[in-house]
Amino acid sequence: MASNFTEEDFTCPVCYDIFKDPVLLRCSHSFCKVCMEKFWEVKQARECPVCRAGSLIRDPPLNLALKDLCETFLQETCQQGSSVSESAEICSLHNEKLKLICLDDQQLVCLVCRDSRKHSDHKFCPIDEAATDFKEELKTALKKRIKKVSLGWKRKMASNFTEKDFACPLCCDIFKDPVLLRCSHSFCKGCLEKCRDVKLARECPVCRRNTYLWKPPLNLALKNLCETFLQGKRQQASSNSAPLMKQQRTLRSNSKLDNTGLSSFEDRQE
Repeated sequence: MASNFTEEDFTCPVCYDIFKDPVLLRCSHSFCKVCMEKFWEVKQARECPVCRAGSLIRDPPLNLALKDLCETFLQETCQQGSSVSESAEICSLHNEKLKLICLDDQQLVCLVCRDSRKHSDHKFCPIDEAATDFKEELKTALKKRIKKVSLGWKRKMASNFTEKDFACPLCCDIFKDPVLLRCSHSFCKGCLEKCRDVKLARECPVCRRNTYLWKPPLNLALKNLCETFLQGKRQQASSNSAPLMKQQRTLRSNSKLDNTGLSSFEDRQE
């Protein structure tokens, strides 16, 4: 099933690249392990780069479910190869390649854009040069886009994930409010609580590792991916049912017309 995923859904908020060995903090935010370690080293404090919440855990657990989804996404992107659209490198206005950056508007532009009134008297620079010469002047989001365009990066707008990729190991249904244990396994919050009530022990249902002293945080990145998947599933179901509903309305309309015609004929006979 194709879902409307983009690379942003799998992007680390520190390096702006797809997660690599993501770890989860108690505040529910995920980051690449290396990014987290470098951030803490620079800040000389263990805090979340997003919400600044302190972290008492020196070695955050691996977000295994998120890691698997990122690897699947990357694998599918590589398999598509040259068949993937290069729309990220094309100007949406003039259908020309984006070769320049407007330093005044902080936008990627094509040669036609450069000569238009909108960018009159503006300063321009080739994308490759802008990535190095004007690094400090550019916004973070624009730096990311320049890097991807200059490297010929291809964007993938959909992935053929299945429900199994987002399934909780306990209920075998799509995760609902997933939490992450210290052992790196994720479960629905409700499923884990029920399992603990039955077992009368705080252990991982998969690896049996004891998690008695560790309250599992919400796996926010995984939750967001599950919601995006469910949204795509609902949209697909709606689009599939639309032709059937239209056909049913047509049949009802035709049936109504037939009944009206029959009644008129009977009235004339009388």
